[in-house]
Amino acid sequence: MDKEMRCTPGTCPKCGSEELDYGCLNVQDAMVYYSFSCPVCRLEAREWYDLSYASTTITDEGVV
Repeated sequence: MDKEMRCTPGTCPKCGSEELDYGCLNVQDAMVYYSFSCPVCRLEAREWYDLSYASTTITDEGVV
C-alpha cells in the first residue's frame, strides 16, 4: 500500500539520510516524480513535483 507524506526533498523520510539513489524522471499527468532508494535503510519511494508554467523561450523567430 502506498503511503503519502510531506517531507524534505532529497532526504529519506524513514532514516533522514541524504545519500539517496535516484532513478530517472517520470511524467504522470501534470506531475513528475523520481523513484529513489535509500542505501542506509533500504526504503524505496518516489518524490513528486507539480508542473506549472514558468516561461516561453523563442528558439526561432521565423521569416517575415
